Amino acid sequence: NSNMATMILKRLFGHSNSMMPDAYLRHNPFVQKRRQESLLSNQKQVASQISKAISSNKVAGSKSDSMRSGASDMYKEFQSKVDSTISFEEYLAEKLFERIETEQIYSMLTPMSVICIRNSIDTSEAPCARAKYRQMREDKEFSKAISNVLGLLPNPKECVGIACKDALIGDWSLPLYE
Repeated sequence: NSNMATMILKRLFGHSNSMMPDAYLRHNPFVQKRRQESLLSNQKQVASQISKAISSNKVAGSKSDSMRSGASDMYKEFQSKVDSTISFEEYLAEKLFERIETEQIYSMLTPMSVICIRNSIDTSEAPCARAKYRQMREDKEFSKAISNVLGLLPNPKECVGIACKDALIGDWSLPLYE
């Protein structure tokens, strides 16, 4: 998962560039399995953090109202399950993880310490991606009307923090605040 792994393979096998070692790593079943395990672990951790923040009402940001509203609806569903052996926080974390894993929502911690919660079918330009996609359209002479119907991914490197409509703030944001 690092550039160092590519550099080590490059030196071990005497490659002149990093394309071959990178290809070996990308197609290695052991590396693929480890990356998938790491991805699932990170997704579960994010879902758990969000669930805990929502359950304890320690969440803010543009996306917090819709997350609270969704959690309220899920709470009603949770209460209807009489035989439930898990807490609502665990139930909410499972539901969030399910949506993240199936790519119904994007969920990523940005360099601005906000979690970007973006619906994957949202085709509007995210504030963090505007400059990137504007430049791409200009370079490729691509119509904005066409790009408006495509799902455009957020660009976490250009995160605008709480100014974004998809921003969620919680305990994970405290290091930036401090």
